[in-house]
Amino acid sequence: MSRSLLAWLVIGSTVTLLLWGLYQTPVAEDFSRLTFGWYRVNPDLFGDLELVPIRWLQHFVFTLAAFGVAWVVIDSPRNSSRSLFAILATVVVVGLSPAMALYAKLFEPLSGIITILLSLALSLLYASSEWGQRKHELRRIFGGRISCEMMRKLMGLKDAPVLHGQEQEVVILTVTIFFDEGSFAKPVERSQIVDLTNQFLGATSEFLCSRGAFLDEASPDCVRVFFGLPVALDDSCQQACTAALELRQRLNNLVLEADSQWTQRLRFGIALSLDTVISGIFGEGAQRQYSVLGQGVDLCRRLAVANLNYDSKILVDLSVFQRMTHTFEFRPIDQLQEFPSGKISEFYELMAASGDLSETALRARDQFWNGVMLLREGRNQEALSHFEAARSLVSEEASDPVVLRFIETTRHLLYADGEEPAVVSLPSSDGVQDTFS
Repeated sequence: MSRSLLAWLVIGSTVTLLLWGLYQTPVAEDFSRLTFGWYRVNPDLFGDLELVPIRWLQHFVFTLAAFGVAWVVIDSPRNSSRSLFAILATVVVVGLSPAMALYAKLFEPLSGIITILLSLALSLLYASSEWGQRKHELRRIFGGRISCEMMRKLMGLKDAPVLHGQEQEVVILTVTIFFDEGSFAKPVERSQIVDLTNQFLGATSEFLCSRGAFLDEASPDCVRVFFGLPVALDDSCQQACTAALELRQRLNNLVLEADSQWTQRLRFGIALSLDTVISGIFGEGAQRQYSVLGQGVDLCRRLAVANLNYDSKILVDLSVFQRMTHTFEFRPIDQLQEFPSGKISEFYELMAASGDLSETALRARDQFWNGVMLLREGRNQEALSHFEAARSLVSEEASDPVVLRFIETTRHLLYADGEEPAVVSLPSSDGVQDTFS
């Protein structure tokens, strides 16, 4: 049970019991006599009606007022809204008394007013505490950017989460979509492009938040989330890789839908990067927002765009590969220079979870892996043979665009060197050197 709900129950129950106890004393009779006396001085309006007290309505009204005021004060972040509700509740309680008197029923409003004031005072006391303020602060910062489950976890922490200048390890996941408006096979309305973009945002941001990620950016062509924020997770890297594989299938479905509607095949790229970042609230005034600083953010964006060059779908940096090498299946793609350090770093393609690839697909992966290593050594002819062997292991229906791209690239390199592509004899698939291990 959340603290806010518990506070609401405690405050509402406390005020209700206090008023119920008050009604067991002579004070309740005094309230009724005061109300009855006021109506007796207005004989023109109420005449000589014998007003009959209705205790059950009194109990119902002050119970409803106690819990209602407590809920609004605890749940609303603005004092103006809280005060307005309390005033309106008072008006309703006071107005109920003459309305009931017209039907010869005595309803005294004093207990209802006392209930409203007590509930308002206790609720404001809780709302001014750290626990009461945490709910509204977290909603303002993280509303719509994390899942409901993550929000409840933050609210349930014993100590307030650190949101200013904390250094922690996170996994950055960036998704980009590539499409050229001028390349559509038939004219497309601007509103249709917006609808397509919104489908992309819906298929990515909402899904990733539901998998425990913090949504940092959701622009028309890019979605970026962090796993491990605002609460550190022991298995954030594994969660990010699993979410990326699931997202790949969802976006493949979106690509097929776009192809059927506009005969235009969209392309997308997903990237993962593991980095230690500084998280905090940046900006001033209304522009304040929770985000991070770190080199991994730029690296992840570059890897997401790099998918376009290699016809890949999910690229990861060296840190993710080293952390998850025994949990997921990868293959090497290329190297890039990190900025501003200038360090040359490898990146890999995430293929599937361990155990999900068939034996043939694993052999094809190993052939491709050896081909990449040979290509980096400048042994282009041998590399081409390994790439061709990898392609031969995959059926035409399930052709691998990454392998085809590397074959094309290697052939261009051979032609540039004045060589003719040739087939080099290779050992059997069972005897392929296992550079993966």
